[in-house]
Amino acid sequence: FGVPAGDGGFPVTISWDSSEVPAEGCFSLQEVGTGGANIDVDMRGQSSLKQSFGAIFLSILTDVLAGLFLGKLEDTLLLLPGLIVLIPGAMSMRGNIFGALGSRLSTALHMGRIDKLNIKSKYIRNNVYSSITLTIFTSIALGFIAYALLLMFGIKSAGVLELVLISFIGGCISGVVLLVITLIIAFTAHRRRWDPDNVTSPLITALGDFFTIPSLAMAAHFILGIDVFYIMVMSVLLMALAVINLVVVFIAESSH
Repeated sequence: FGVPAGDGGFPVTISWDSSEVPAEGCFSLQEVGTGGANIDVDMRGQSSLKQSFGAIFLSILTDVLAGLFLGKLEDTLLLLPGLIVLIPGAMSMRGNIFGALGSRLSTALHMGRIDKLNIKSKYIRNNVYSSITLTIFTSIALGFIAYALLLMFGIKSAGVLELVLISFIGGCISGVVLLVITLIIAFTAHRRRWDPDNVTSPLITALGDFFTIPSLAMAAHFILGIDVFYIMVMSVLLMALAVINLVVVFIAESSH
């Protein structure tokens, strides 16, 4: 598009039709007559502000709702002493694991390594499997670490098997939900040309906080309703699952 000069040549007022120039991204202008230097026009500032504000506002809302839900768990926390120690670690792990997954997928989409959500894609499968593996092992480790810290500081606690199973079951429930949400957010952000730094990571982290607390609550209510014998059986099966998963990981790594 052409730009008429102002009075005396300067200043020059530039305006354009938004249907001809995108509202996001950047472009350059150059004086045609003299072939002068390029003028870079960056439209990303306003777009980044809108995207960041929306993502941060939703993050605040979900964190407040998560806090309200935690306030409703007073009776459960009294029945299972030490459960409160699991919550901060579990929330942090969900955000770290699936926030990193969202960042890797966003990078691969922008680099053209993947272009759509296809479960047959080796890159997507490997990232999904690594996130599931991390969820399993970190959930089990969190249960043992929480119990050890409670003993170290002399705080009354539920049994180690109860804490490990609650951490594992809650981690699996929230992990499955967040896995689906992460895939949707990453590919939607790419399709709509949203900046992943402004949208993907804040949203996934906030939703991780939101879904972790209800997941742990469901796991706690489940553990409270079953006999000690079944808790021991489930613990044995859990350890077997962890060992099998570890063997599969080592085999996969050695085959590369």
